Amino acid sequence: SEFKWLDFPAVGVGQLHFDERFVTTGPPADNLKGDLKWGAERMGLKYPVLPPCSRRELGMIQGFCRENPGQKTKDIEELCMKFKRNANGVDIFPKIPSQIKPFIKKWKLNQEAKVLQLQLGKSYTDLYNKMRSKTVDLPAPVQKSSKKPKQPKQPSNAVTTLSVMDPPHVPPPSAPGQRQYVESSSEKLNKRCAWYPACNECVSVCGGLSKTLCNVFGTNGSQCMNAPTDAE
Repeated sequence: SEFKWLDFPAVGVGQLHFDERFVTTGPPADNLKGDLKWGAERMGLKYPVLPPCSRRELGMIQGFCRENPGQKTKDIEELCMKFKRNANGVDIFPKIPSQIKPFIKKWKLNQEAKVLQLQLGKSYTDLYNKMRSKTVDLPAPVQKSSKKPKQPKQPSNAVTTLSVMDPPHVPPPSAPGQRQYVESSSEKLNKRCAWYPACNECVSVCGGLSKTLCNVFGTNGSQCMNAPTDAE
């Protein structure tokens, strides 16, 4: 066939290229066995590039953070070159900067937590232990009383009475600005006298729109002297 496979993996284990400042290229070291040897062969390196996991590797990163509180990219690259020099295929393996940065971030968070613990003292420890416990001792929530009083439920067969309201006033075409009902002159004339039942005449006859206007018992009426009292 004219097509030949590559001598390194395109995907899967390892990267296609490593910076030679951080790794040693060549055949796997003699002390590597199993998966470590297979990974080194695939990467084309003496020792495979692995994330920090052993105590010695984590100790090297912690010591680096203590000596370099404001780490820069150049400082991290120098730490990776130190890993390359000390790599032994047992508890120290080569590292690249992208593997070191997450552990530096985690170390900074732990330092901030320790500073907070020193500032708060014993209260921080108590709070930390409470949050770690499986059960939390908290007071029962206070139930708020509803502002609106509860109304008793009416039975299903109860009849609700509705108030009867007067029909809305509609002004007549002759007086569109009229806001309330005004009695017409014909309605006024058909009314009974204000002295009814003493005076049985209509207003149109006796003029008794009020007691003083009645021509029978009014102020100037024919029988004004005999006008009945309120008690009568």
